[in-house]
Amino acid sequence: PPPAKAACGGAGMIIMMVIAVVVTVILKVPMTQFFNFMGAAAPYVGAAAAAAAGSVASQAVGLAIGAIDEFDFKAVAKSALTAGVTAGVGELGFGADMASFLGVDASSWAYQAIAAATNTALSQGLLSAVGAGSFSWRNVAAAGIAAPVVGAIGKSDWAAGMVAAGRGFDVNFAGALSANLVHVAVQGKGKVDFAAVAAN
Repeated sequence: PPPAKAACGGAGMIIMMVIAVVVTVILKVPMTQFFNFMGAAAPYVGAAAAAAAGSVASQAVGLAIGAIDEFDFKAVAKSALTAGVTAGVGELGFGADMASFLGVDASSWAYQAIAAATNTALSQGLLSAVGAGSFSWRNVAAAGIAAPVVGAIGKSDWAAGMVAAGRGFDVNFAGALSANLVHVAVQGKGKVDFAAVAAN
């Protein structure tokens, strides 16, 4: 019989998700700085490159612990493209415009939720239109739920203390991890959409 996997199911996926988040958060700023020669496109290319690295690292760990059986190069490409498109759509401010159009208070959790859900819907629509992904209402809902959570973490006294102590990475990691745990909960059955992980 084949050997038992060291880590499987939801636990293995969570480990992979954490690795993807850590690598993506660590590399996002350095990658953006590396691509500064691309001018205004640098933040989007940097986000894409960091997401691709996060996908590679998470899959490498997944293979090592037996959570996955083979490396998926398409997943790397999808993660990069999703992160780049999501960053671009967010920068254009369509989500914020929608929340403002609906008359939602800019300081409220509802504003954050509507903006994030709108941006995610637009990003997925664009990716789906070019055949680079499929539209998921679960991802849209997860984005809307996660945004206020991440916002609350960023505004907390704990976050202020971490930033003051020069530990801004801890705040970024906590926010990204929380967002992706929301995605896992919304998607159900321990399923992780790693393109969505990268985008967060």
